[in-house]
Amino acid sequence: MNVPAHSSHRTRLALLLATAIVCGTANAETTAVGLTTQILAEHIQLDNSSDSELVISNIDASEAENDAFAPARGRQSSQWKGGTVPYQAEVQAAAEATQIEPALIHAVIATESGYNPKALSRKGAYGLMQVLPATAQTMTAIPVRQWSVPQQILWGSHYLKRMLDMFEGNVTLALAAYNAGPQAVKTHQHAVPPFAETRQYIPKVLGYYQAFKTRLAPTGYASQVSN
Repeated sequence: MNVPAHSSHRTRLALLLATAIVCGTANAETTAVGLTTQILAEHIQLDNSSDSELVISNIDASEAENDAFAPARGRQSSQWKGGTVPYQAEVQAAAEATQIEPALIHAVIATESGYNPKALSRKGAYGLMQVLPATAQTMTAIPVRQWSVPQQILWGSHYLKRMLDMFEGNVTLALAAYNAGPQAVKTHQHAVPPFAETRQYIPKVLGYYQAFKTRLAPTGYASQVSN
């Protein structure tokens, strides 16, 4: 797949961010899906132009935009370079274990780490779903940096499920809690906290959620989450 020029990346990303911020989370899904090529995190690109296949591929680091709300840093994964959506079997297993739509798990992974299992944030969040060490300790005695890829996806999905249950299936609030912490959502009267990063993070995840949902193969169970 040919990668657009640097200026095209900048224009597309600016359009996505400007529209999402102006329109808010309610319109974020249609905003992202309207673009046939999207930047996920720092180093991958999603091609949504085909009705039958959704493809993501690496972008050269010199071409990648500096994404303010994708905190993950670290060595870029090349296992899936130029291929279709990675880790589909692992995501499917986690989806069945947690009853979360695979598309939502993929959207969180894409936004949090760009599918880099060794991504590390400034705050110490690690892996595909950027789980903090303190959060990891609430789920397993294994340190987060020792998690395998399936464990990263499974336990990250379990934490996402915890947020969904806590906020009664409201995806927007669950994502706000995943990004800013559940206490921040509760402190602000069960509303999205007024943090710039969180308010940019939510529409990005929702946009990718819609893109993945319309392209990935349907699952055999009904979603238990709602916007």
